[in-house]
Amino acid sequence: MRLARRPLAAAALVVLLAGPLAACNRGTVPSGKAFCDRVGARLADLKGPVTDAATAKRSVQAYRDLQAVAPAPVRDAWKTVTSLVESAAALDLTSTEQQSRFAEQALAASSQVKTVTDYTRDTCGLDLNAAG
Repeated sequence: MRLARRPLAAAALVVLLAGPLAACNRGTVPSGKAFCDRVGARLADLKGPVTDAATAKRSVQAYRDLQAVAPAPVRDAWKTVTSLVESAAALDLTSTEQQSRFAEQALAASSQVKTVTDYTRDTCGLDLNAAG
Protein backbone atom coordinates (compact mmCIF):
# COMPACT_ATOMS: atom_id res chain seq x y z
CA MET A 1 0.00 0.00 0.00
CA ARG A 2 2.82 2.36 0.77
CA LEU A 3 4.08 2.18 -2.85
CA ALA A 4 0.61 2.88 -4.22
CA ARG A 5 0.38 6.14 -2.25
CA ARG A 6 3.56 7.67 -3.70
CA PRO A 7 2.36 7.91 -7.32
CA LEU A 8 -0.96 9.25 -6.08
CA ALA A 9 0.80 11.81 -3.87
CA ALA A 10 3.05 12.84 -6.76
CA ALA A 11 0.05 13.26 -9.04
CA ALA A 12 -1.75 15.33 -6.40
CA LEU A 13 1.32 17.55 -6.03
CA VAL A 14 1.48 18.15 -9.79
CA VAL A 15 -2.21 19.09 -9.86
CA LEU A 16 -1.82 21.43 -6.87
CA LEU A 17 1.20 23.19 -8.39
CA ALA A 18 -0.14 23.44 -11.94
CA GLY A 19 -2.71 26.13 -11.15
CA PRO A 20 -0.42 28.58 -9.37
CA LEU A 21 2.42 28.04 -11.85
CA ALA A 22 0.12 28.66 -14.80
CA ALA A 23 -1.20 31.79 -13.12
CA CYS A 24 2.32 33.18 -12.74
CA ASN A 25 2.52 33.88 -16.47
CA ARG A 26 -1.09 34.79 -17.06
CA GLY A 27 -1.13 38.01 -19.02
CA THR A 28 2.66 38.35 -19.17
CA VAL A 29 3.61 35.87 -21.89
CA PRO A 30 2.61 37.01 -25.36
CA SER A 31 0.01 34.81 -26.97
CA GLY A 32 -0.57 34.10 -30.61
CA LYS A 33 -4.08 35.55 -30.30
CA ALA A 34 -2.90 38.89 -28.91
CA PHE A 35 -0.28 39.07 -31.64
CA CYS A 36 -2.73 38.19 -34.40
CA ASP A 37 -5.29 40.68 -33.12
CA ARG A 38 -2.71 43.46 -33.14
CA VAL A 39 -1.37 42.49 -36.57
CA GLY A 40 -4.92 42.69 -37.90
CA ALA A 41 -5.45 46.09 -36.33
CA ARG A 42 -2.17 47.47 -37.74
CA LEU A 43 -2.12 45.60 -41.05
CA ALA A 44 -2.23 48.71 -43.27
CA ASP A 45 0.77 50.22 -41.45
CA LEU A 46 2.67 46.92 -41.55
CA LYS A 47 2.16 46.30 -45.26
CA GLY A 48 2.75 49.78 -46.64
CA PRO A 49 3.15 51.21 -49.14
CA VAL A 50 5.52 53.71 -47.59
CA THR A 51 5.18 56.85 -49.67
CA ASP A 52 6.46 59.57 -47.34
CA ALA A 53 8.05 60.24 -43.95
CA ALA A 54 4.71 60.03 -42.12
CA THR A 55 3.85 56.57 -43.44
CA ALA A 56 7.42 55.41 -42.76
CA LYS A 57 7.08 56.58 -39.15
CA ARG A 58 3.72 54.76 -38.76
CA SER A 59 5.20 51.60 -40.22
CA VAL A 60 8.19 51.66 -37.86
CA GLN A 61 5.90 52.29 -34.89
CA ALA A 62 3.59 49.44 -35.89
CA TYR A 63 6.50 47.00 -36.03
CA ARG A 64 7.84 48.25 -32.69
CA ASP A 65 4.39 47.95 -31.06
CA LEU A 66 4.03 44.37 -32.19
CA GLN A 67 7.44 43.45 -30.85
CA ALA A 68 5.96 43.68 -27.34
CA VAL A 69 3.39 40.96 -28.09
CA ALA A 70 5.35 38.76 -30.49
CA PRO A 71 5.03 35.15 -29.28
CA ALA A 72 8.10 32.95 -28.87
CA PRO A 73 7.99 31.25 -32.29
CA VAL A 74 8.37 34.59 -34.06
CA ARG A 75 9.91 36.89 -31.42
CA ASP A 76 13.53 36.93 -32.64
CA ALA A 77 12.51 37.12 -36.28
CA TRP A 78 10.15 40.01 -35.48
CA LYS A 79 13.04 41.93 -33.88
CA THR A 80 15.14 41.44 -37.00
CA VAL A 81 12.34 42.57 -39.29
CA THR A 82 11.66 45.59 -37.07
CA SER A 83 15.31 46.56 -37.35
CA LEU A 84 15.11 46.18 -41.12
CA VAL A 85 12.02 48.41 -41.29
CA GLU A 86 13.77 51.00 -39.11
CA SER A 87 16.76 50.97 -41.45
CA ALA A 88 14.54 51.32 -44.49
CA ALA A 89 12.74 54.30 -42.93
CA ALA A 90 16.06 56.03 -42.21
CA LEU A 91 17.61 55.23 -45.59
CA ASP A 92 19.06 58.13 -47.55
CA LEU A 93 18.13 57.26 -51.12
CA THR A 94 20.81 59.61 -52.47
CA SER A 95 23.57 57.57 -50.80
CA THR A 96 24.68 54.54 -52.78
CA GLU A 97 26.71 53.44 -49.77
CA GLN A 98 23.60 53.39 -47.53
CA GLN A 99 21.61 51.65 -50.24
CA SER A 100 24.30 48.98 -50.51
CA ARG A 101 24.42 48.44 -46.73
CA PHE A 102 20.62 48.20 -46.63
CA ALA A 103 20.61 45.66 -49.47
CA GLU A 104 23.09 43.54 -47.52
CA GLN A 105 20.98 43.86 -44.35
CA ALA A 106 17.84 42.89 -46.27
CA LEU A 107 19.56 39.87 -47.80
CA ALA A 108 20.84 38.74 -44.40
CA ALA A 109 17.35 39.11 -42.93
CA SER A 110 15.51 37.28 -45.72
CA SER A 111 14.98 34.07 -43.74
CA GLN A 112 13.68 36.07 -40.76
CA VAL A 113 11.31 37.98 -43.05
CA LYS A 114 10.05 34.62 -44.36
CA THR A 115 9.58 33.38 -40.79
CA VAL A 116 7.48 36.45 -39.95
CA THR A 117 5.37 36.35 -43.11
CA ASP A 118 4.82 32.58 -42.88
CA TYR A 119 3.85 32.80 -39.19
CA THR A 120 1.36 35.63 -39.69
CA ARG A 121 -0.13 33.88 -42.71
CA ASP A 122 -0.32 30.42 -41.12
CA THR A 123 -1.23 31.43 -37.57
CA CYS A 124 -3.19 34.64 -38.07
CA GLY A 125 -4.51 34.18 -41.59
CA LEU A 126 -3.03 37.58 -42.50
CA ASP A 127 -0.71 38.40 -45.38
CA LEU A 128 2.08 40.90 -44.68
CA ASN A 129 3.32 40.94 -48.27
CA ALA A 130 2.74 44.33 -49.85
CA ALA A 131 1.22 42.74 -52.94
CA GLY A 132 -0.99 40.43 -50.88
